[in-house]
This record gives sequence, structure tokens and C-alpha cells, in this order.
Amino acid sequence: MRKSIADVQNLSKQGFTIALDDFVLTEETEPLLKIADIVKMDVLNTSEQCLIQTVETLKEYPLKLLAEKVEDYAMYQQCVEMGFHYFQGFFLCKPENIQGKALQSSQLTILRILASLQNPNITINEVESLVEQDPVLSYKVLRLINSPSLRVQQEVTSIRKAISLLGLDQIKRWASIISLTKLASKPDALLLGALFRAKMCEEVAVRGKLKEPQMYFTVGLFSMLDAFMDKPISEILKQLPLSEVVNTAIISKKGLPGNILNMVLMHDRGEWDNIPWKKLKTKLGIDDKIFEESQRAAINWSQDIFSLTAK
Repeated sequence: MRKSIADVQNLSKQGFTIALDDFVLTEETEPLLKIADIVKMDVLNTSEQCLIQTVETLKEYPLKLLAEKVEDYAMYQQCVEMGFHYFQGFFLCKPENIQGKALQSSQLTILRILASLQNPNITINEVESLVEQDPVLSYKVLRLINSPSLRVQQEVTSIRKAISLLGLDQIKRWASIISLTKLASKPDALLLGALFRAKMCEEVAVRGKLKEPQMYFTVGLFSMLDAFMDKPISEILKQLPLSEVVNTAIISKKGLPGNILNMVLMHDRGEWDNIPWKKLKTKLGIDDKIFEESQRAAINWSQDIFSLTAK
């Protein structure tokens, strides 16, 4: 153990982030807490009493706590109260459906904004007015556009100028993303997951040379609206003026965008053997290398954009 701790210390000194996976607190493992940046704990298979005791001990160290195998919102809330910082679990992508539950006013406001932004007939003046009438939305859009990540060559000081430089579709994209960040009741991991899914769908489309790659971004992003709104996806999409192709892709996973979305989901879940690689390669020229490259690009992009939009 002493040798392994020394090895970990050397890695930490070199700048590596140290994460302890499936951590169980013992006399042998406790010295690692002085080195670790993140501690991951299996909250599904650990008793509540053990979790509480371990978390209280870990709070004495300058590290972040990650709860893995979080299966539902009740468990998520319990972990938040305990003091966990990060969360892993597919529950984040699922709606918290409560029978008869109406959309909150904040959710309705966001849905109206999204509906307006997705209207194919919306004008430049209408987009400018829609964004500028919300000071927070306007500020965040401009802050994002002026960030180094987008590499805009000149300072953008107005929504009108942003539209002229980046185009109407790009502004609608950023405004849609930032609108979702205003749903404060949702965990940050949900937005990060939505950004990742949207970008990976788009990256696969770009690298596979498919038409309208921006549509694949929309399919990926809006496929998680049920988790944001806590309503069945079919009900939400009825209120958005999306094309039939996009609706079918999101609801039924059919059509080319729907098939790509479904395979991105399988890839994200580690179900690689279920992806029809031969068929993909033959029909579209898309292989596992394209998915791996798309995944890396999507991880980097989503983390960059999340850091700019979630604040």
C-alpha cells in the first residue's frame, strides 16, 4: 500500500486528477484521501448509515464527492442533503413524472421561449426582441459568444451584431441552450448530459457527412426535454413547432436522425455490441472510430460550454 500511495502522490504532483472509485473507508485507504481530488461512492449498494458516516469523515478533506448508481430523484435528493457534489445515474435523463402535475411557471416560460425560437418563420427582429427582453438570457448569450471557445474575431456587444456575425440559426441554438440553464430545480448534470448528447449526435453527422448536421444537434438536445420538464416527451413536443422528421426521431427513434440518436444512446451506455457497425459502415460509412472521435469532441465541447452557460 505504501508503494501504491507513493505512486499516486507522484501522479498528483504531475497534475493528474486523482479519483478513488468505489471507495470504502478503511485504515488502509484513508491515507489516499490527502491526495484524492474526487471520491466515488456506490450509493446503491452501501447502507445509509455507512454513507452518512463516511461522508462526514470525507468532509474533513478538500475533495469532491461523487455518488454513482443514483437510480431515482429521491436518492438524488438524499445524496444532495448528505453533501455529494457530483452524480452518476441514468435517472438524470428521465422525467420525474407525477400524475396530474402541471408545468411550473418557469418551465412554461422556457417552453414558450423554445417554441418561439424553433418557429421556422421567426424573423431576425423577433429573435432579437425575444432574447433582449430577458436580461439574463441576453447577458449569457453575449458572454458565451464573446468567449474564446467560439473564436469570434471581434467583440460582440448586441444580439443584432451577434446574428449578423454568426447567423440566425446559431443564435437560436445558444439561446435555446441557455434557456434550459434557467431551470434551477434541475441538477447541473442534466444540462451537461443534454449538451453532450446533442453535440455527439451532431459530430457523428458531421464526420459521417450527413445532411443538415444541425438538425441532429436539435434531436439530441430536445430528446431530453422530458427530463427538464417532467412530462412525457410526446406532450412537450406537441407544443413545439418542430419538423415531423425531428419529432419522429425523438419519440420513435426512427428515420436516419432517430437511428443516430439511438446509437449515440447505446454508445453512451456502453452497449457497443448492440450497435450494428457493419450496417453503419456499409450504408453510411460510419464506423466505431467516428463514434469514438465524436465522443471525445462532444465531451470537450460540452464541458467548455457548460462552464460558460451554467454560471
